Amino acid sequence: MRRDIVGFYDFEVFMCDWLVVIITTQDEEIIIHNNPELLKKTMNNINCLIGFNNHNYDDLILAGIVSRNMTPGEVYKLSQSIINGENTSFYKKIANQLPTLDTKQELPPGVSLKEIESNMGMNIIETPVSFNLDRPLTSDEFMEVIKYCRHDVETTKKVFEYRKDYFESKIDICKEFNLDRLDTKKTRANLAAKVLQCNKSKLPTQVRLNKDRLLFTITDKLRKENIPQPILDFYTDIQNRFLAGENFKELEKESLVFNLCGVEHTYAFGGLHAARPNFFYEGNMLMVDVGSYYPSMIINFNFMSRASERPELYKKLYDTRMEYKKNKDPKQGIYKILLNGTFGALKSEFNSLYDPVQSNNICINGQLLLTDLIVSLKDYTRVIQSNTDGILVAYEEDDLPKIIELCKEWEKNYSLSLDYDYAIKIAQRDVNNYILKVKTKDGYKLKGKGIFQNHDGGNFEKNNLTIIDMALKAYYMDDISVDKFILSLIKENNLMPFQQVAKMGGTFHHVETVVNGEAIELQKVNRIFATWKKEYGPIHKIKIENESKKYTKIPNSADRIYIHNEEIEKLDKSILDLDYYRKLVEKNKFTDRKVVSWKLFEQNT
Repeated sequence: MRRDIVGFYDFEVFMCDWLVVIITTQDEEIIIHNNPELLKKTMNNINCLIGFNNHNYDDLILAGIVSRNMTPGEVYKLSQSIINGENTSFYKKIANQLPTLDTKQELPPGVSLKEIESNMGMNIIETPVSFNLDRPLTSDEFMEVIKYCRHDVETTKKVFEYRKDYFESKIDICKEFNLDRLDTKKTRANLAAKVLQCNKSKLPTQVRLNKDRLLFTITDKLRKENIPQPILDFYTDIQNRFLAGENFKELEKESLVFNLCGVEHTYAFGGLHAARPNFFYEGNMLMVDVGSYYPSMIINFNFMSRASERPELYKKLYDTRMEYKKNKDPKQGIYKILLNGTFGALKSEFNSLYDPVQSNNICINGQLLLTDLIVSLKDYTRVIQSNTDGILVAYEEDDLPKIIELCKEWEKNYSLSLDYDYAIKIAQRDVNNYILKVKTKDGYKLKGKGIFQNHDGGNFEKNNLTIIDMALKAYYMDDISVDKFILSLIKENNLMPFQQVAKMGGTFHHVETVVNGEAIELQKVNRIFATWKKEYGPIHKIKIENESKKYTKIPNSADRIYIHNEEIEKLDKSILDLDYYRKLVEKNKFTDRKVVSWKLFEQNT
């Protein structure tokens, strides 16, 4: 991709007008209005166009205009077809040949540009110009639309900068394996499928029809003596019921909760999950992670997708990555992406790597091998958490050599490698919500998940009530009271953690709040704050049923909310109801009981 002629773009489509704003990497702004010829000429001079959700919308509009010289009315009709989910395959085929990238690609489902703008503290006020106008735009309306469109394009540029590594990794993959330039449009999982020369037609018919989906294989290397019989029976029963004709979709929803070494573990068709609930501990802890767990199992146990015409290529990718990693070559990163992306694609019907029984093989064996590790260490450790490819255990210092010895025996048996991190403090609500203090060469680092994920503040993807994450981290890790932490944010004028992004969602008619007793209809995405001011009321998502309103309150929103859709720096902090935020954080606290010694730990098992 020639970076000097890249353009960021966004279309706006009305009944009688279409326009596009393009801003190049040289900060040149191009505005095209109802002029297909100028658009085609511009396309000839731009190496790549980058948008947000453009693979699903803007690219199709672009394809329609440049291929058919569409009138504004025809462009509007195409726009409505896209929005309404009608068949637009003709334009998708053309769009697939356009040199474009989509900054929304592989972001969490449902995230919108307005939400991202809110997460970044930007102005999120929507254009006042109605998209339902049945006449041409006036000059004032046109300039207004340009202003808002330009704002969205500038945001797209920022999102691209945040995600630059993602797009560069795809470009690097295409260069490394001599793929087509347009392959940069693919997801990384689809790139992996192409590199590994996968073709679903190569799969046996039974695979494509899911006839062997639950005919999984357990490796002969499994030390079954370390696996409690009920766990083995669970998977045997699933397989027998599948052979008897039960539906695989229902069977794959089933799970077994089994108390292993004092902690309830969940066995199913994903990774192994377990955690001591509402747990707060200080002491010696060892995090044991299996290095390249799923890729290693794919190689060691022959779990590669059978759609690959050259399955040996996967091991070649792995070996090349290890060599690059050994030599500290940054190219190891693109090989890691391809290796890890393979597993996720095995159950994707739209990916050429599709082979769901191999996915089940990897998941089930992964759980059983990790169970073996847990049981092997049971006399010398106390399980705190198990999570897909690793475990966190507490230990006494004198037992560490024996623990490492047993880990090495496990490694040797399965031809797998283990990585170790040492931790000293954890606050854990459950397996999906915890914060861990880990030793490093330079001191300590924090690893947070769930309600602790954004303990350092939000990001462009998620910046919603991060006051919870940050205040809980301060409380559990730094012994700072909730009140003191909230006041410190106010003193620093750090208001972003207090914001809540209130989204309408696709099933609702509109969003509504109350000011001075009057109902006010709002835009689809709003930045809201809890306020003490009595003239403000709650915020609701509204459905219209039988000509009457059905109200749904935005979760975690206060009974009095203040809408602030301008830049967050312009917010008057004096309107904030600090007591509401204090209570919200307190509601998310899960324990005050701290386990501070091995002896006390024993009492909690």
